Amino acid sequence: IETLSHMRYFFERAGGDGGRFVAVTDPGSPLVELARERGFRRVFENDPEIGGRYSVLSYFGLVPAALAGVNVEALLHRAQVAEQNCTSFDQSSSNSGLWMGIAMGGLAEQGHDKLTFVVSEPISSFGLWVEQLIAESTGKQGKGILPVADEPLGEPEAYGDDRVFAYLRNVDEPDKQLDEKVQALARAGQPVVTLASHGAADLGRMFFFAEFATAVAGWVLGINPFDQPNVQEAKDNTAK
Repeated sequence: IETLSHMRYFFERAGGDGGRFVAVTDPGSPLVELARERGFRRVFENDPEIGGRYSVLSYFGLVPAALAGVNVEALLHRAQVAEQNCTSFDQSSSNSGLWMGIAMGGLAEQGHDKLTFVVSEPISSFGLWVEQLIAESTGKQGKGILPVADEPLGEPEAYGDDRVFAYLRNVDEPDKQLDEKVQALARAGQPVVTLASHGAADLGRMFFFAEFATAVAGWVLGINPFDQPNVQEAKDNTAK
């Protein structure tokens, strides 16, 4: 409903010129036929097996990225770096995604179920993307990890004993003030996980890493991280 509403609004603004539009959708969806009827410039049919919140490295994420001028090749290269890292199963310390997922799930089971993201520039908005990934993947059957993004970082005494802090630290341009605040939390006994990031081009690696870790956390919690019963329920109710 939201997507079609946007399309109709801008289609009218564009004077009905379908050549100024592209569609990204699942094969055989009503949007495929609509795009053909209105003469869209291109239809990108995505792999239907990829759930929405895991789709950032598919056409759903990459087509808008390319149109926005992102270096897609660099983005995917960094994603492959994470993929290679996550294929090692000899020990969790050599597989960052496995290690992070076990930490997320294990700490949540111990009551530390508020996963708070502290993200350095220039990718500070990463937390808003990962928020949906974690909430939808783990929040079901009375279990879950609550992601907290874009919250101003407080002093150690502002927090209870239900937090985990994930610090995505730009090691190329470190933020000294942020470093000190995170170190203060760790000294106070808060669980802090620091992950190195390397600017905007590193988003591909962070995307894959977060998806893999979230899937592992679901396994730790004993839930299916790939289904979405409540989301589907809401869609069905809206359709009714």
